[in-house]
Amino acid sequence: MIISIPSTIRKEVNDFTFVFSVIPPIITLKNADEDVKEFLLQLSKSFRIDIACENRDKKLCYPAIFGGIFVFNHDVIIKRYEITGYLCNGKEETVKNVNQLFKRLEEGKDWCFKFNDNSILCYKTTKESKECKWIDNIGLRFLILST
Repeated sequence: MIISIPSTIRKEVNDFTFVFSVIPPIITLKNADEDVKEFLLQLSKSFRIDIACENRDKKLCYPAIFGGIFVFNHDVIIKRYEITGYLCNGKEETVKNVNQLFKRLEEGKDWCFKFNDNSILCYKTTKESKECKWIDNIGLRFLILST
């Protein structure tokens, strides 16, 4: 089986979980972790999103299928953003609180934010280095069953 879904980066701040869908994608079952592998196998058997996502972590399922940037409050989807640009590691935060982060996401402006794990991620409209990852707003691209 050949499949293409985005890789994801999960970051938490307070009660919010941000899931960023990025390129390079997961292309085969060989480079997928166990949760993703189970999800992909169920999707390939049923070809139905509702069945593949049943009893599965929403923070895995929705970003993989739809791409973009998802914001969850626990398991409830608060917002999905489609913005064109790159996600990069940063050294200095430019946005100090989650409300400012939401505002910057709405405006599609560059930002750098420190998450609960003390890592700083930055959104850039232009690629500044090789380590920056393109935000994938498409999600699931193809599913090919081979025999």
